[in-house]
Amino acid sequence: TIGAADTTVEVTDAPPPLETTTAMLGLTVENTTYANLPLAMNGQQRDPTFVAQLSPGATTGARLPIIGGTGNYLGQLYLDGLPAQTVSQQGDNRLVAQAVTVEAIDQIQVITSSPPVEYAGAGASDFTMKSGGLDYHGSVKDFIRNTSLDAWPFSGKTRNAAGKLVSTKPVDHQNELSVTFGGHVPGSKRIFFFFAYDRYHNRTQ
Repeated sequence: TIGAADTTVEVTDAPPPLETTTAMLGLTVENTTYANLPLAMNGQQRDPTFVAQLSPGATTGARLPIIGGTGNYLGQLYLDGLPAQTVSQQGDNRLVAQAVTVEAIDQIQVITSSPPVEYAGAGASDFTMKSGGLDYHGSVKDFIRNTSLDAWPFSGKTRNAAGKLVSTKPVDHQNELSVTFGGHVPGSKRIFFFFAYDRYHNRTQ
């Protein structure tokens, strides 16, 4: 219905207050957001560190994203606040990308400017793991890429003069199974657990 001419609307919400205690800039992404993003299985399992490239000021890098136009292998990776890097290389995302499933990450924080003193590197990516709680929760997901489900190329089906099909789809058989389960130990409300399993299979023939 249409309101009367003397109807007034009072807005009580206010914009978030300006942060005056720190000049840090970055992005925090919750699991419910990035788990619904189309993370592609491109010859390997889904990579949770890929989401860090969506941060303002970040571009695609060799391993971790390049922050502020600095360069490759200058960023720092953290898992639950602890540095996660190899002995010979800084900014290597494989310790998380190849060992931690997407469903096991609770949230991702990417710091692109003015990080606190406990962070090192040109930009920091901090991944927080999920944990159990008083309620039991879990998930079972299966991601499939198969040649029979792929679309034909733009040129379509190409046949020779004899009518024989000469264009084929690239062989693509990828499958990733992800299972998670967490909760509390029966009989105790202070001991929690969380389990995550991920299996990836790829066949190109």
